[in-house]
Amino acid sequence: MLDGHLAALTIESLAVEGALVVRLCRGAKVTVRRLRVANAGWAFEELAEGEAAPEQLAIRGYKLVKHAQRELVFDAPGEYVVDE
Repeated sequence: MLDGHLAALTIESLAVEGALVVRLCRGAKVTVRRLRVANAGWAFEELAEGEAAPEQLAIRGYKLVKHAQRELVFDAPGEYVVDE
């Protein structure tokens, strides 16, 4: 998931098996030079019959379950490089 001022995000090399969340504030310039992410990620799971759920989920018939994620949060202006 990408969130924020994304025009200031440059991705050169990225491999994701799972879930990655990147958040940028205005004024943050981020270059992902190299990053590998592996985790359990997010999954869509069917609602069990009779399972209590808000109407919007009941209509869809599934819910999003977040097992694990990697978060990169850049909440201060500046230039950042991710190289892992």
